[in-house]
Amino acid sequence: MIPREIGVVLALVAVQVLWSQIYPLLKPLAPEGAAAPPSKPATPHKTAEQLQGEIQSELKWLPPLDPHAPEHIVASEDDGAVLPLFPLGTVFYAPFSSGVQLKVFEPRYRQLFDDVMSRPSPRFVVTAIDPDTERLAEVGVVFRVDNLTDIAARTGDQMKYVAKHTVVERVRIRQVLNPHAWKDASTYLRVDVKRLEEAFDPDDLAGLEKDVLATFRKVTEAVLSARYGHLEASRNGLWELADVWINQYLPSRLSVLQGQLQQELRQLSPAEAAQRSQELRQRELSAWRHTVNDQLRLGQRLLQSTSHKQRLEAFFEAAQPYLHAETSAR
Repeated sequence: MIPREIGVVLALVAVQVLWSQIYPLLKPLAPEGAAAPPSKPATPHKTAEQLQGEIQSELKWLPPLDPHAPEHIVASEDDGAVLPLFPLGTVFYAPFSSGVQLKVFEPRYRQLFDDVMSRPSPRFVVTAIDPDTERLAEVGVVFRVDNLTDIAARTGDQMKYVAKHTVVERVRIRQVLNPHAWKDASTYLRVDVKRLEEAFDPDDLAGLEKDVLATFRKVTEAVLSARYGHLEASRNGLWELADVWINQYLPSRLSVLQGQLQQELRQLSPAEAAQRSQELRQRELSAWRHTVNDQLRLGQRLLQSTSHKQRLEAFFEAAQPYLHAETSAR
């Protein structure tokens, strides 16, 4: 949660810094040659309670971790595996994406990388965290370490590693084996996981794929550059489409709204600014909350889906409020 005593602008800056550190491969929010953003990027209004209700009812979360629970030892003999876990906020990492960079500084995650690099296939699980309850998402992705650079000498040991990864698959977390480590930070978490199996789609999905792609292009055309013309909504292409939507379009849209609110504040007289500054800060906080909610909600719905059809339907549904808002603003 955002501490109430700090300003919303500082919170937004903190989020942007976090994105820049753990997902540095995002394209610029306003690419050169992009068309002008829409004049009024309205955001569908929902209360904080409604947003939290969606997160809790639609997404699958693990039970709260008990710091007093005993450590478990699991011998995975049913196509499962025991892997280290690196929880990473609400960021969406698309399956099959590559070049994903992480910067490692915490002692427990330094140890994680030391341990996985001693294995023939250095892998670990990344999963989301519910920002309100701190519960871990039940479905995450597996990172394979492709490159690891020790930068301790260059940073005065403030940062240990810069690592690049490929997201190789999705897994369901069946159990956290050492839950006490979540609170005491004595070491990294270890989890028993099983690969998420994909169901066969008997239906012809060409029409739905076409609708999803058309909706994406209509909503994002004023914000994103034309260089995204290669995107498609096929079984593999939908992951990249979702990556661009979640990690580029939604933050870009939030940035536009933030600029509009700041401009509105600057145009007020000192007396009006003093009177309305709290209202504008609340609008900015609400927009930030909606963006984070929509990123987490769609990202996790896609990850926990078991068919291409489910993912297409989830994306199409998530895009409809934005399609309506963008259409109304023109």
